[in-house]
Amino acid sequence: GDDLGAAQALAQLGNMLSAEGDHELARELHEESLAIREAANDARGIGLSLLAIAVAAARDAEPERAWASVERALDLFVRTDDGPGRASALMQLGYLAADTGRLPEARELQTRALAAWRGFIRHTGWCAAILLELAELDAELGEPERVPERLQQAMETFAHNGDRAGLAYCEDALRAKNAALTPG
Repeated sequence: GDDLGAAQALAQLGNMLSAEGDHELARELHEESLAIREAANDARGIGLSLLAIAVAAARDAEPERAWASVERALDLFVRTDDGPGRASALMQLGYLAADTGRLPEARELQTRALAAWRGFIRHTGWCAAILLELAELDAELGEPERVPERLQQAMETFAHNGDRAGLAYCEDALRAKNAALTPG
């Protein structure tokens, strides 16, 4: 009799199937979860299901469907003043834009996502992930001078969160960048 619990279980199963590569079945489970959440008028759950549908669609090479799902989720999160949801949706739109070669748009969306996350929690792991994505986008857009600052900011978050692997990754990236800039 716990419909929202069933919706959550379907969503988790969908996430596991998507991670294993079965994106079509994952999307079906997320759509079933979405229907339950819509019937219950669970705004946050609806948004999360839409984001999960978008991930499965993107992995199944359906970028338009993925984009539409995230935009719908973003609209819902904005209307319900759900800060973490809004930040997650902006971040997902940024990844989708990058995946489809729209790099300037991706950087703008990721910058907005970073500001949204930092609006309520400065050192979430999502900020570090966005900073790494922004560093990559800066390099691809021909602005490598911005990369060290992005990596330093990501290192702050990794250090604050005790993420030694993330910290080591940034340190290695900074050394590689500095080595590439050093003559000889």
